[in-house]
Amino acid sequence: VGPKDRAYNDPAQASRPFSLDRKGMVLAEGAGALVLAADEAVAAHGLTPRAEILGVGWTSDAFHFTQPNADTIVRAIHEAIDDAALTPDDIQYVNAHGTSTPKGDKTEIDCLRKVFGARLASLPVSSNKSQIGHSLGAAAAIEAALAIEGMRNDLILPTLNYIPDPALG
Repeated sequence: VGPKDRAYNDPAQASRPFSLDRKGMVLAEGAGALVLAADEAVAAHGLTPRAEILGVGWTSDAFHFTQPNADTIVRAIHEAIDDAALTPDDIQYVNAHGTSTPKGDKTEIDCLRKVFGARLASLPVSSNKSQIGHSLGAAAAIEAALAIEGMRNDLILPTLNYIPDPALG
């Protein structure tokens, strides 16, 4: 990294998921919490839900710290879609993990391609890590909150600093 890297004089450009010149994860600080409640608890406490979880798919295979297992990821995505009684064609947006790492971003795009096929080219995909960096354990809660608020406001947050990488198609 040096003067030839666009983030050298502008640190706001350091996190660049899926971008041609991505250099790796940008560590961030942050905290996030989601309160999950059954319909009965929501009603009993007079709560107003911000969103409803329709389906869940889990992955935790401890395959490799920085190289995700594509088969496990694809399975988890299909499980979430199936659990929601949807099909891949029903999905209108993907909030990607998008770590800005060459291996991770490529694996993620390959997995999305396996799930969505040629439709991926027209399916909106973005990564909030371009805006906030990777807050490790807090990332999922923060990004879920951002995606939920985006859906509530008909807004897809962009992937900042993005220069298309032809290798990711």
